[in-house]
Amino acid sequence: HLCDRRQRQMCIRDRIDMQYAESRLKELEEAVFRWKVRIYKWRTFTADELAEMCGMSYSHFRSRFEEYYGCTAADWLRQERISRIKEDMSYRPELCIKEVAERNCFLSASNFSDFCNQQILKKPGELKQAGYEEWCERRMKFWNDQL
Repeated sequence: HLCDRRQRQMCIRDRIDMQYAESRLKELEEAVFRWKVRIYKWRTFTADELAEMCGMSYSHFRSRFEEYYGCTAADWLRQERISRIKEDMSYRPELCIKEVAERNCFLSASNFSDFCNQQILKKPGELKQAGYEEWCERRMKFWNDQL
C-alpha cells in the first residue's frame, strides 16, 4: 500500500514536471531558432542557404522565421546586409569602397553600386562620405568628452 501511494505521488510529480517542460518547449524552440539565425547570418545572404544551415526545409524555416521575426527571411537578411554595409562605412573609414563590397560578398563593384542605389537609395560614395562624417563626429565627441 505504501509503495502504491509513493508510485502514484511520483507519477503525479513526473506528470507535473513533464507538463512544465512541455509548456517551456515553445520558448526553447524559439530561442534555439533565433540563436541559429544569429550565428549563421554572417555566412549567407540567402534565405535558402540560411534554412539549410539551420537544418530545416525551406518551407518550415520560412514559416518559423515569419512567426518569430514578423517578416520574411529575405527582407531581414537584406536589412542585415544594409546594416553591415553602413557599419563598414561608418566604423571602418580606412576601407575603400571596393573592400566594403568584397567584405559584403558582392561579385563586382557594379553589383555593389546597384544594390546601394536600389536598396539604400544612395551611391556607395555618398554612403562612404556619410559614414566618414559619422566617424569624425564620434571621434570629436569622444575627445571633447575627455576634456
